[in-house]
Amino acid sequence: MSLYVTDDLGSYSQVSATINSVSLTHQNKDVQCVLFDSPQSFNFADLGVRHVLELLSVTSCEVSDYNRLTISLGRDVFLTNAGGTNYQCVFSSYKNEQGQPNVLSCDTNSCTVSLSGAINLLPNTHSEVALAQPWLLPPQILIKRKD
Repeated sequence: MSLYVTDDLGSYSQVSATINSVSLTHQNKDVQCVLFDSPQSFNFADLGVRHVLELLSVTSCEVSDYNRLTISLGRDVFLTNAGGTNYQCVFSSYKNEQGQPNVLSCDTNSCTVSLSGAINLLPNTHSEVALAQPWLLPPQILIKRKD
């Protein structure tokens, strides 16, 4: 299983955030595959410019069906717009969605979202996961200024 990240976040010259971990799980089974667990900071604005995809990790996973892709991010996000103005921001959910799927939950240092969906790993195959903008930031997650 290969894990990639990519994006081009518009006119921002810098969108720095940290990916802490990414894993596959099944909500009703005792099966988990950790795809990435070494926190790494990225300037996401560069990823779509420098590469098509940035390889984060390659790992072996148990052949199984999974139904959650869980992403843990550092809570802080640093933005620099095209004019050079810097903003210190945080990931946030703009809805109160307790008990709903795909909800961002944050503590003082990190935010986690478990994205639901069928992920089936087959024997003798190589699968790939790419974290692009729709996966990395589902519609209910936003970046807000830290004021």
